[in-house]
Amino acid sequence: SGVNTNLRTISASGHHFPPESLKMFGQALSAQAQKLNSDNTASSNGITHISIGSKYMGDEGVVALCEGLAPSDGALLQSLDLGWKNIGREGIRAIGSTFANSKFLSSLDLSRNNNIGSDGITDFCNAAEEATGSSGIAFPSMEHLTLSECNIGPMGMNSLARIIISDGSSGRSKRIRLSLASNPITSEGCQSLSTMISANP
Repeated sequence: SGVNTNLRTISASGHHFPPESLKMFGQALSAQAQKLNSDNTASSNGITHISIGSKYMGDEGVVALCEGLAPSDGALLQSLDLGWKNIGREGIRAIGSTFANSKFLSSLDLSRNNNIGSDGITDFCNAAEEATGSSGIAFPSMEHLTLSECNIGPMGMNSLARIIISDGSSGRSKRIRLSLASNPITSEGCQSLSTMISANP
């Protein structure tokens, strides 16, 4: 196929990479995905799970990685672990835009990124909606979304409810396991949780 298909998982969390290296890595994943998709071998080959970067990665590093991944809607990644990477609004917005249309991403870990907050989650959801359009389903293959310790309050919960709830014939086929431990969601945020539950039986 002209690409290396021996690797399936890369675990490099805790290692610091400069933004230019992260962008090159994302570009390599995109190139692999585009090649394998053209050969109709994407489902059985390619890198599908990554955990990368240190707590100093920050928005600059995440945006650089997403710039490399954007042409392929997140490449073939099924699992992305960006927990404890000092991600804020700019970084999570890039993640939402890059992966909203991914046919593969089923697990996204953004835990322990306290700078995300409700504003960041709202940016994440808005970017995903912009990427998918009015009739699209954001993150159609998502099954595990981990947002523990991200400082998400009621406004962020309301945005999450909006992006997760889907109805009608084009509704979401996957059910999402949502982890929200240690967030200040308050009783108002619990109302958004109730809305998610009642809308997704």
